[in-house]
Amino acid sequence: CDLLPERVPSCRHPGCQCLAVAGLPAAPILTAVMFMLCIAQIGPVLVMIPAVIWVYHESGTVWGSVLLVWAIPVLILDNFLRPVLIKKGADLPLLLIFAGVIGGLLALGIIGLFVGPVVLAVTYTLLEAWVKGDQKDTTMDASQQNSAVMPRNP
Repeated sequence: CDLLPERVPSCRHPGCQCLAVAGLPAAPILTAVMFMLCIAQIGPVLVMIPAVIWVYHESGTVWGSVLLVWAIPVLILDNFLRPVLIKKGADLPLLLIFAGVIGGLLALGIIGLFVGPVVLAVTYTLLEAWVKGDQKDTTMDASQQNSAVMPRNP
């Protein structure tokens, strides 16, 4: 195939290589955008779908199909495997982790990607322990309830 040597990318990241082999210009920039979207818990879908459409339009069905065959497992793994791994590492609701990442990113910038989920996780854990602690204190057995309602005669 004479087209393949022209398409061999200079970057070493697999995502960048596939985008470059498929014929996308500025593959390293698109890879960096995908990386930032993955850190922000959005995923590469915002880059991959337009990239596949563009390759189908500009390079034809062969290279468009190559990129599509590569993009489908990437998107499936990103959307299904990432939440499972996050949930396995922390016993927190996924929505809480997602809100911590997005809120931290908006409030504190790139450092907020790490600070936001930690603050929400600590707050959630403390609040959960506090609520469980109150439930243990309010449950009294029958003898304690009777003595609390009826005062003893001296």
